[in-house]
Amino acid sequence: MADAATSPPPPRRSYGGATDAQRRAARRERLLDAGLAIIGSQGYAAATLRAVCAAAGLTERYFYESFANREALLAAVHARLVDELRAGLLVAFAAGGDSAQARARAALSAFFGMLRADPRKSRVLLFEMLGVSPALDGQHQRAGQDVVRLVIEAFRPLADTRLPEGASESMVFTGLVGAVFHVAIRWHLGRYEMPVTRVVESCLVLFRALGAADQPDPGGAGAGRSTRNAS
Repeated sequence: MADAATSPPPPRRSYGGATDAQRRAARRERLLDAGLAIIGSQGYAAATLRAVCAAAGLTERYFYESFANREALLAAVHARLVDELRAGLLVAFAAGGDSAQARARAALSAFFGMLRADPRKSRVLLFEMLGVSPALDGQHQRAGQDVVRLVIEAFRPLADTRLPEGASESMVFTGLVGAVFHVAIRWHLGRYEMPVTRVVESCLVLFRALGAADQPDPGGAGAGRSTRNAS
């Protein structure tokens, strides 16, 4: 008779070839998809527990298996979209090679392409997190700061990215990313009437300043000198 202390644990139950953990994960994904569908098309106020569960084809019991409340669902939907955006930007930066303009064009095309392909994502990323609670406001702000850091890391090593002496790297890139997000907001509110290519070219005007910022400025204290002041 085998020693109980050394006996292997009983196998986890599976249904249709899926373990309990896999089934829970699948239910969570269904709820996230339902949350995106409702919040992204009708707004957070419309994402009631009943509406989300009906869209996901699940009972309320399974909602609470994954989320404490509706706010937690919104936070998770937003986090998933931020992860998708981050992954897309990393691919775009790699595709852009060692040129600042090529990287900027690739990243802008990826960002605006993602929003145009599914305006529901645009609504969640740009609007629906704001004003719900201090916690979600903080998550939204941190996501923006993470994007700024990602962009800085992508452009800092490039020879054609220059800042004049005295300029703050973090402030410059915060301004650039903020401007791009404001363009995205206007584009969304305008129902995407302008073609993606024109939106990208418009934003590239801002990024071109990265390569021209070290040109002599008669009124500037540090004209003609480049630096990477990270403060």
